[in-house]
Amino acid sequence: MKKLYAVCLSLLSAFSFAQAQTLIPVTDELVLPQYAYYGGTSISNTNRLPFVVRLKLSGLTANTTYRYMVGLSNNPSLTTQAPGPMYRINNGSGTAGFITGYTAVKAINSSELIGDTLITSGVSRHAKFTTDAAGEYTGWFATVPIGTAAAAGQQPNGGDVYFYINVGLTTSITQTFRTTSTIKLLDYSSVAGSSGCTGLIGTSDVGNERMVAIYDNEAGTGRPLYSTFTENNNNTVTGNLNEGNIWVNPVLYPAVDGVSGSWAAIIPNSLTGGVKAINFYNTDGTLVPLSNAPAANTSTDGKWNGVATASPAGDSTAPIVINSIQGAAQLPVTLVSFKGQVVKEAVKLLWATANEINNKQFEVYRAGRDGSFLLIGKVNAVANPVSLNKYEFTDQQPLHGANYYQLKQVDKDGTAKMHKTILVNAAQQKQVLRMVAQSSEEIVLAIQATENGTGTVSFTDMQGRVLYSRQVALQAGDNMIRIPVQGMAKQMGVISIMSPNAERATLKVVQ
Repeated sequence: MKKLYAVCLSLLSAFSFAQAQTLIPVTDELVLPQYAYYGGTSISNTNRLPFVVRLKLSGLTANTTYRYMVGLSNNPSLTTQAPGPMYRINNGSGTAGFITGYTAVKAINSSELIGDTLITSGVSRHAKFTTDAAGEYTGWFATVPIGTAAAAGQQPNGGDVYFYINVGLTTSITQTFRTTSTIKLLDYSSVAGSSGCTGLIGTSDVGNERMVAIYDNEAGTGRPLYSTFTENNNNTVTGNLNEGNIWVNPVLYPAVDGVSGSWAAIIPNSLTGGVKAINFYNTDGTLVPLSNAPAANTSTDGKWNGVATASPAGDSTAPIVINSIQGAAQLPVTLVSFKGQVVKEAVKLLWATANEINNKQFEVYRAGRDGSFLLIGKVNAVANPVSLNKYEFTDQQPLHGANYYQLKQVDKDGTAKMHKTILVNAAQQKQVLRMVAQSSEEIVLAIQATENGTGTVSFTDMQGRVLYSRQVALQAGDNMIRIPVQGMAKQMGVISIMSPNAERATLKVVQ
């Protein structure tokens, strides 16, 4: 009987962790290029190019964070790790792509790929995404085709490959998604014939890390010819990714590296109609508004400022360079860098700008694991801006663990722009009640609860008179609570919280 019981447990365990393959419907292949570049057989002479896709994944557990890896294979039945390196793209609510790293070695049971990390060998990495309430996730994914031994037989020259996403919760792949449609791998070394392709260089002022897709029809619909991202975040000023040893094309790479809004692509030499439309996308999949559209980003004959893209019959050393595309009016402030560092129990934020005109101030916002951003401080613009302006702000009371920071730049006429988000992990001592931010309108508190439940927060003056009181729903961990104080007389008072387990904490404040 014991032996039978053990066998049953073994079978149940095997069933629970069995890998499954899920087909991504064509309707959920939101941006999937028709072509990519085959990496060759040696990593030293690849001329490789990164490309992006936008896919919708369904059938996962709601509100759950998954680890994932991406890759390519011509095997339609793959459930193990798909070969090929990958980029991580944060698909938040911001407008820019915020590419945060690259890794050539991957594993679900590994460290997370964050912080502009560039991994070409050694320690493995994975990326993460979190599903919504329906168990779905929609986002951009990026990879680089290769032809090395790791992909032998799975990414053949001229072959058709599927885009794969391997996901898992902790230590192993539990589910594998693959596209229904395939991507054809083209090759520079075979200029003549169906596998030949030509390099394409484009310029724009839409900014860094925007997704760009080129189409063979003026409407910009259906599957694009190629899709990638602008300015590869490998400039020594704007990012830490030096991708020269990832894709080493001697012509395309220098043309894109560190040039804001620039991008590199490939088009097949069999493209008789040429490139007819070029679209730029935000992180959420919406189109970037263009000030000179549609004339500048569409072409009826595949010619761009007289440069033909139809039947190019070129190669990697003679790329086609097309005209500049202008984005919508931008604020006259360029954010060059934005980073954070832990200093004891505080977090110091450092950023630099260029081209400041009529800049009034920066507002600093912070969010915890709940993703709710709160204003925690303001920094005035420099009085006499120069070519490079440096700023800093210290968050004296960061949250324990993940702290997400955003900068909001405010112009003198009130126009504002929210810049990209950065993540800083802080080892703050856990306090039941502490101040997060304070203004003439409100006091923002962080309440550390040990369990879910209902608590009571109150604000009294020094004579014990209640100025404000209400019940609050608390979750285990950090909670943000706002106390409105607008119109109250400035005075010293005491804020107290009664937690769900009847623990009481107080904090003396002057408002």
